[in-house]
Amino acid sequence: MKLLLGIDLETDSLDVESCRVLEIGAVLWDVDSNQPVTVLDFLIRPDDDYSVPEPITQLTGISDEMIRAVGVDLHWALERIEWLTGPAVAYVAHNGIVFDRPIMERVSKGCGLAQWTPNPNLPWIDTMIDPPYPAAMQSRKLAYLAADHGIAPTFAHRAVFDVLTMLQILSHYEIDPLIKQARSPLVQVRAAVTYDNRAQASARGYHWDADRRAWLKQIRACNLEQERVNSEFSVIQVVP
Repeated sequence: MKLLLGIDLETDSLDVESCRVLEIGAVLWDVDSNQPVTVLDFLIRPDDDYSVPEPITQLTGISDEMIRAVGVDLHWALERIEWLTGPAVAYVAHNGIVFDRPIMERVSKGCGLAQWTPNPNLPWIDTMIDPPYPAAMQSRKLAYLAADHGIAPTFAHRAVFDVLTMLQILSHYEIDPLIKQARSPLVQVRAAVTYDNRAQASARGYHWDADRRAWLKQIRACNLEQERVNSEFSVIQVVP
């Protein structure tokens, strides 16, 4: 049995340094049978007088009434999710490297659970960048990827349902190479394209950064040379 721990957060903003966690979903997933083994989902009550921003309620469906009725303490929820890290061989999250992981590390430390961190020995597979998606699958939004893989997601933007969706997507790919790849650090690369051939960059998953006026993409360092070989244009590593 090979187990992955999928994690997703719903928060009240996209600021990883200051957002409050409203919901944590965690699924221990058996790779061999492609099914969940353990499923946990907790609504979090930040403070007694806290109010969920209206745009977040509209997006997720999470309301003040729900949090007041069944919301739990963040520390209590993290302790229970920590228990699932023991048998897991890797974490899985969608856009998790830049969003879910740093938030989990921040709030865990704030709760005095620095050892959770999560388990530093486990790699993070990010379903936004790690699976070898076919070139025709240009969007990396979770709902679009689900549709491309014949999956009908339910209750989008609710934590545990998004976890189940991304794990089902991941089940279409060999997991051992992805676990190995996930131990490689991320690097940002730039496509050396002109305005006229910018579609080549877009087709390979690069996005236009208006501030930096460049076509950029994050990839694993171990895949840098292959990206250069497979691209019709020059690929330049961006130094932070």
